[in-house]
Amino acid sequence: MNKVQQIEGRRSYLVAVIFSLVTFPWRDAVAEVASDFFSAPPLVDVSGAVEKPNILMILDNSNSMDERDNGSAVGSDNAISKSEISRNALKTMITNFGSSSRMGLMAYKQQSVSSQQLHDSQYDVSFDKSNFDEDHEEGIASQKKQFEVANTSDPDPDARIYYNVALPFYSGSSSTAFCYTTDPKVQFPDGGDNSEFYRCYSKKVGDSDTDLNEFSTNIFNTSFSPTDSDTALGISDFGKFITWFPVGPTWFSNQSPGKGMLHVAIDDVDTSQTTKLFNKLATSQFVTSGESATLPLRNAGLTPLEGTLQSAKDYFCGSLASSEAVSGVSRTSPPVSASGCPTQNYVVLVTDGMPSTDSSGADVADAATGIAAVAQAAQDLADEGVKTYVVGFALPVGADAESLNKIAEAGGTGTAYLASDSDSLNTALGNIFLNIINRTSSATGAAVLANNASGDGLVIQAVYSPETEDILGNTVQWTGGLNALFIDRNGVLREDTNQNGVIDDYLVDMSVQYFYDDTAGRTKVGLYKSGLSTTPPTFSGSPTSTVELSELNAVWKAQEQLSLVSDVTNQRTYEALASSGRYILTSLDGENTVEFSEAEAVTNGPLTSHLMFPGSAADDYNLINYIRGKEISGYRSRVIDIDGDGTAEVHRLGDIVHSSPATVRVPSALYDTKNKDATYAAFREKYENRRQMVYVGANDGMIHAFNGGFWDDSTKAYTTTDTSEVAHPLGAELWAYIPRTALPHLQWLKDTGYSHIYYVDGEPIIFDANVFATDDDHPYGWGTILVMGMRLGGGDFNVDSDNDGTPDTTLYSSYVVLDITNPEEPPVLMAEISDLDMGYTTGVPSVVKNRVPAVENDFKGSMTSNVWKLVIGSGPTELSDVTSDQDPRFYMFDLTSKSFDSGFSPKVISGVGNAFVGDIASIDWGADYHDDISYFGLVGGTPAASTGRVMRIRFDSLSTSMTPIGLSTLMNTGRPTFARPHLSTDGKGRAWVHFGTGRLLDEDDNTSAEQQRYYGVYENTDGLYGTISTLSLFDSTDIRVFDNGAVDRSGSPITIDGESITTFNQLAVALPDFHPGWYRDLDTVVANPSGRNITASAQARTVVFFTEYTPSDTTCQPEGDSKLFAVDYRTGTASSFATFGVDSGSKKIDSNGDVGFLASPSIDLGRGMASAPIIGTSTSSQHVSVIIQKSTGEINTEDAKVGVVIQGRQSWREIEF
Repeated sequence: MNKVQQIEGRRSYLVAVIFSLVTFPWRDAVAEVASDFFSAPPLVDVSGAVEKPNILMILDNSNSMDERDNGSAVGSDNAISKSEISRNALKTMITNFGSSSRMGLMAYKQQSVSSQQLHDSQYDVSFDKSNFDEDHEEGIASQKKQFEVANTSDPDPDARIYYNVALPFYSGSSSTAFCYTTDPKVQFPDGGDNSEFYRCYSKKVGDSDTDLNEFSTNIFNTSFSPTDSDTALGISDFGKFITWFPVGPTWFSNQSPGKGMLHVAIDDVDTSQTTKLFNKLATSQFVTSGESATLPLRNAGLTPLEGTLQSAKDYFCGSLASSEAVSGVSRTSPPVSASGCPTQNYVVLVTDGMPSTDSSGADVADAATGIAAVAQAAQDLADEGVKTYVVGFALPVGADAESLNKIAEAGGTGTAYLASDSDSLNTALGNIFLNIINRTSSATGAAVLANNASGDGLVIQAVYSPETEDILGNTVQWTGGLNALFIDRNGVLREDTNQNGVIDDYLVDMSVQYFYDDTAGRTKVGLYKSGLSTTPPTFSGSPTSTVELSELNAVWKAQEQLSLVSDVTNQRTYEALASSGRYILTSLDGENTVEFSEAEAVTNGPLTSHLMFPGSAADDYNLINYIRGKEISGYRSRVIDIDGDGTAEVHRLGDIVHSSPATVRVPSALYDTKNKDATYAAFREKYENRRQMVYVGANDGMIHAFNGGFWDDSTKAYTTTDTSEVAHPLGAELWAYIPRTALPHLQWLKDTGYSHIYYVDGEPIIFDANVFATDDDHPYGWGTILVMGMRLGGGDFNVDSDNDGTPDTTLYSSYVVLDITNPEEPPVLMAEISDLDMGYTTGVPSVVKNRVPAVENDFKGSMTSNVWKLVIGSGPTELSDVTSDQDPRFYMFDLTSKSFDSGFSPKVISGVGNAFVGDIASIDWGADYHDDISYFGLVGGTPAASTGRVMRIRFDSLSTSMTPIGLSTLMNTGRPTFARPHLSTDGKGRAWVHFGTGRLLDEDDNTSAEQQRYYGVYENTDGLYGTISTLSLFDSTDIRVFDNGAVDRSGSPITIDGESITTFNQLAVALPDFHPGWYRDLDTVVANPSGRNITASAQARTVVFFTEYTPSDTTCQPEGDSKLFAVDYRTGTASSFATFGVDSGSKKIDSNGDVGFLASPSIDLGRGMASAPIIGTSTSSQHVSVIIQKSTGEINTEDAKVGVVIQGRQSWREIEF
């Protein structure tokens, strides 16, 4: 394995430099030399249960729940009514989250309820089809009409009535009416006068809006007055024409006493509680009047949001009036804290309208006053420790949906959720319940630490510099940085300007925007100050100031904390402050750990012999102390002014190239909620307030564990201790681990002419597993495990393992497996996994499990099966071009026995040529605690002529040992797939696999012009798991999607199975019905490097996000350019709701004459190779923030729309004859 690599670059931060080769007087017995392992990046590449929460669900039961989601009256017992949609959604939440929470139900208190007939009434209608435009956005007063309904009085079956607003109309009898007025004062919706006289008829034929002779059979004449719902929408006039049609029986009241009514007290969701809740959420009935514990909720009356939240507060505080609870329902509050009010309490309010009455039942004076009063009630709840989530479901056209945010913000949840139909309501409620679960058992992933439901948290940025100079004239090479920046609830990156560790307002902590300065040849940072304390800046115009990356006021910087350590040579006790010394471990057998220190080496000869360092014992001790961070005369200097204060420090953190930081806080797998595993609940409870940790590998030979501290949500700050923990500084290194395989390579780091070598450069994965003996740290055997490979580090090296002077053991690149369950204790080595045939540990392995109790759901009892294994693939064997000279292999490593499975140590994948395995993804398709399949790509051939395919390993669902029963090709693409495939299922149960092709592992990859693709395919449903032919896929490359729903293929028609496809909805259905998937060609230009997908994908709702990187076509610029794609998982095209907006320069007129603009499937990210996208929160329920870090050091946060809310209307009106 030989590698000599030179790349051209500049002496600046985050930019590659030219390498030089150095020789050294080696021992005669040592064959390995530094040049065997030289390898540089192909470009500048930077790549968290307590007591169950109490949840009071408050469901709107006003008259408007008779409507469907677009506002038309359909009746509460209709499956498409808001009543049925919302009740079914809450029942789903009860089913999915009942085991992890206590739940109760409240609704609005009612009075003077009577049995009535419901009608669907349309305002300001038109009978002329030319006025119909379902996509218009001109408001309810427009002559254009957005909705239509059949005119059943006209013999013409095509006759329609067109309208923008429909409101329920209640009457003691059932009728159909068509009314008009000739009063010239009529002015819909608000003419300031409602005295117009209407003539009402039972029939209207024809399509004229002027010929009154088309009305016949007069039934009555009257004038109408607006109700509070009309007034809430600004309606006082009803238009020239009004119509209504009978729907069916209903309950009705135009009054409200102003308070809430407790229907089911909060309790554990056992069978009895589920029955109580489901009884109240059953379909409306219209036979028995009154309220009881067994009758379903009744929809009648107004919307008393203020008083209902006051009733909720009284209930939580144990002071609910008897008149505000159904007879027989307990008014005793849920468990309370020492202060007398509950802890971990939540209200989930689902409302279909704005407040119409105050807490006394009086009409709300105006919308702003009403919202302010409700927000105050939510604030009063928050003051008692109860947080309020708000869902606006199918709000009326014209309603100020944003005003609901004021209620949510006052209630402590930041932003209201909006939903328009069943799917979006279930999504919104699901997110809320997950947020509630995550408040007591929050989880973080990748390099983002989100600490609360509103999204406040940290972005952890890893960077490196081949060479850096300071103003003192010092120069250092190959240093790394790990910086923490705030990311706020608006998805805005923020520095900690005043260095207080608190997310302050926008006037204090500056907002951050990265940009690549072409003139300077490096990334810089624009700092923006908003004009308002609560509003982020617009980022338009020039920044307030511009700084270098190193000048950012980060929350913490790990490299600075390491430079402040007072004693680096002596191993501190683990309980001592991290700033007082370092705690570094290694292993001499891959099973047990020893100190990596001079004191250990003095008495432990095999430690020094593993170093394979020529010279005396003193030389060995110098090397050990140098690796620990002491400057040694004659060794490569690491002294530089890190923080720009004019004083030089030792920069001890090595370069971090491909090892994306991984963060850990609360156990996050949710096996208790997903699989009813009570033992995991105990594990989560124990570690609910676990210290946040950041783990990363660096090319200084170590896995580093840095302190992220403890999040205090009340102060929006990170603290150094929660209760009794050691108050380590934020960003301090708690421990480091040097893999055994890295020990003999450490000697190269000291060389004054050091050229880059990879050490611990792999991507860490972290997971919870039940493989430990039960003890204080491992409740029921649960623990948290870190697995990290060395990527292209740790090449084969013969070492003297027993200090007898003769090399006797060959060490290979390895995967390190560590127990990191309790960060207040040192890590425990579980294994270092390596093998002669494994090659470099380049790919990311995957964990698979099979956990089955002997008695269903009794995980505290005996287990039929409890198997946890790592699936590992072989890596490249040749460092010179990162290729393999052997058939690919895969291994099964048992995490309990800490050994390879027989027959899979390794299992050769034959018939596919020389190749190595990419990152592996595994999934439990059946959600039954048994992983079914692992998917991975193969990387074969050479950079100039690559090959590859995507394969699968199936596991026996009946086996208790996770035995592989099938190894097969999912698709032979003929191109390499290195990134982890993305796995998901859709509403039809199809198992989708999304992946791309391409490689960027060696400098020669930069010039590859091979056509690469991105694929979305789903598994065959025949159970045979055959190979999907690329010829059977749909080519989505040139498909254009417009925001009016129109589609074409570069201007030409689309045909699938002989049928013409003209709309996006047709395409989304037909494509997967007639094709097993799709592909997109990535960019290719003759004689220039081609685009490729080399990072993992992410998904939010129906949108799959992936990146494409195209290397530069000039050797003088090592950085290429990246794009971020957002495509529909079913079609591979842009979505019609335009995730990244539209191109207004390209339009298409659909069959209705509506103009649509071209939806963009991607956005340009500019210079640099983009990392895998990370999905973050957004203030809008229909948007997410997509976080990308590029190899230039830039962090991009892109706003992305991932769904459409079609705002319906909700309200009711009454007329009297």
